[in-house]
Amino acid sequence: MSGSFSKNIKNDLSELTALVIDVHAFLDPFELPPKSVYALDLGLEEMLTNIVKYGYDDKKEHLITVAINTDNRTLVLTLTDDGHEFDPLSAIKPDTEKSVPERPVGGVGIHLTRSMVDDMRYRRENNKNILEMIIKI
Repeated sequence: MSGSFSKNIKNDLSELTALVIDVHAFLDPFELPPKSVYALDLGLEEMLTNIVKYGYDDKKEHLITVAINTDNRTLVLTLTDDGHEFDPLSAIKPDTEKSVPERPVGGVGIHLTRSMVDDMRYRRENNKNILEMIIKI
């Protein structure tokens, strides 16, 4: 079974709850393994939060496109935004050997997401960030 989901959301964290409900309504008929759904949820929440919190200098409304494509082998989550150019693959891996108070703030969500998905790809096209996270089912 295969399918596609796409939704534009505003750059506002309050949009995240309704998005997750819509994503789960789309995914439920596929009866995916919990680990795959968790990886998708984590990627969605962590990466969208970063885009909304750090991607824009202005307070204007921006649209972020969330797309999911699936077949019986993979889930592909694609986030497209017009924020600052940012390649999460270039983010420095946090030093997890240090205690939480000793670590600089940031980077853990990206690191955790990268460890949960099977592949992550980034590109910048037409002044937009395009991040793909691939999750094997």
